[in-house]
This record gives sequence, structure tokens and C-alpha cells, in this order.
Amino acid sequence: MNKEKSKREQEAILRRAIIAAKSEYFSWTDKEQEKYRAQRKLKDDFIFYKTIFMELFGFKAETQEELDAYYDERSIYDPHSGGVTIPQRTKESTEKRILAYAQKNYVGKFTRLDIRFRSQFCYIGAYIEPIVPYDFPPDFSESREEFIERRRNTPMPYVREEAADKIVYAAF
Repeated sequence: MNKEKSKREQEAILRRAIIAAKSEYFSWTDKEQEKYRAQRKLKDDFIFYKTIFMELFGFKAETQEELDAYYDERSIYDPHSGGVTIPQRTKESTEKRILAYAQKNYVGKFTRLDIRFRSQFCYIGAYIEPIVPYDFPPDFSESREEFIERRRNTPMPYVREEAADKIVYAAF
């Protein structure tokens, strides 16, 4: 995403893109959202990316082909097309900086962080204590305890950051 946009602006763009693709998304439960993300349709993907390209680059695409052509034409950065493996020393200093920043700015908002490195990427996942309603549905596919345990062991969507000068965010 465009580095010149603030984090708040980027999050707003992502929310608008999700709403454009599936207007009812934010009214769903976490499980419904997770299922949708896993089974998202190509049509929804097109609407999602069409909205992001319009917001960030002012490009209006009417078809997937137009979007693909713009992407190829502009040589929009593809994080999978190369990069250098992060050296061990950089991994250690990056992990320390991430942990220090999280402790300073997000204390109490997570139970633990999972910081992993793979090739040119750093993946950050935050684990939180799940919020479970007292009237947990008895006909749910798992017990209240199983649900709590699963959520405790499932990180919030990962953030992926590239080690180079370009920062790429992706939710997994």
C-alpha cells in the first residue's frame, strides 16, 4: 500500500473495499468471516481490488482484464518476485524492536506475539484472550471450552512486513 497514507487511512480503505465486495461482512460472526475469507469468490476479489486501486491510484477498472493490465503496466510491486533473505542479526534486532514497540503501545491488548521470519518476510501474529458471550450457543459445532481453546491458539490475522524499503501488509 501507499506509504504516504496513514495507517488509519489504509485501514479505512481496506474496510471500504471489504464492504464494496461484501456489504454484510462486518455484521457476521468471526467464524462466518473466517469461512468467507477461506472461500471468497473471484468476483468478490475483483471488487475488493478494484476499490483499492481506485482509492490508492485513482484507477477505475471495469473488468478483471483492465485491472490485470494496469497492474502489469505500472509494475506494481510484487513481494513474491524476489527479495533477499533477512540476515540473522537483522532478524534479532527486528524482533526486539517489534516486541519493544508492542509492549509500549499495545500492552494488555494481546497475550503473546508470534514473530517469524521466512525468506524476505517477517510475519507477526498476535494472540488475544477470546471474548465469549455468556449465552454461548448450545447448538454450536463445538463446546464453549473448545471454542475458547481454539481461539486462544489462533492468532489474529498475520501482518507481513518485507525487510526492504517497501512495506507490504497482508492479512492471512
